[in-house]
Amino acid sequence: MNAQRQWTAYQTDRLNRDFRLLLGRYPGRATWSTRTRGHWFIRINDVGLPRVCRPSRTHMKIVIPPTIYFPVPAQRGRYANWRDVYVDPNLRLVQSGRLIVPPRYHVDNDGSGWHYLCLHMLPADANSTVLDFIEAVRVHLATSAAA
Repeated sequence: MNAQRQWTAYQTDRLNRDFRLLLGRYPGRATWSTRTRGHWFIRINDVGLPRVCRPSRTHMKIVIPPTIYFPVPAQRGRYANWRDVYVDPNLRLVQSGRLIVPPRYHVDNDGSGWHYLCLHMLPADANSTVLDFIEAVRVHLATSAAA
């Protein structure tokens, strides 16, 4: 992490744990990306997607929100969670034999070549990780194709 961002010790510990988990799951494919539009990202290359997705693999950029793992008021033991992910363009789902645009999938018109997948997660608990968020992305895509 860059020292310019003032993370709390708790946030730093959790983010370091998340990144170690990512390196274990995606060896050589996960990096902290440079700051873009005021945000830090985790970038993961070549992430497998559910069978209903075309293409079957994508790159992901997951925003590290400034409030990640901050306590959520009025929800004891819960923390701010991951929520914003960018994926390669042209992602489609196979539904009833035809290709559809995934729900909550938006073109990002900044010329970056990424598209935004808008997921708002429930608050995290002490055991939640970025891997849980990536799995939630997969579940969203798989269940959206079944709808």
